[in-house]
Amino acid sequence: MASAGAPPPAGSPDGPQRPVFEERLQELEALAERLKDGEVPLAEAVDIFERGMQLARGLGAELAKVERRIEIMINEPELTDDAPLLAPFADGSPPPGGGQEAAPP
Repeated sequence: MASAGAPPPAGSPDGPQRPVFEERLQELEALAERLKDGEVPLAEAVDIFERGMQLARGLGAELAKVERRIEIMINEPELTDDAPLLAPFADGSPPPGGGQEAAPP
């Protein structure tokens, strides 16, 4: 059984439809190694290259999404319990600056 914080398995109804990021990255690395070996026939090399490009584009798009999420989290204002209270003064005293608006000329 999966732990409470772990995502559902890839084949489960609630799980992702495609392999996780790390698995796709490993596949891309394996494809690159096969091409580096130089022992692959040309037609197969083209197919491997095509699959590698699909993986690279998908991984790049996923990394961009994660980067945007991180930027949002970094730039998000901190939530504190010491938030300013925006309410009229309880004792009826005017706010700083006299509390009077300038009369139109």
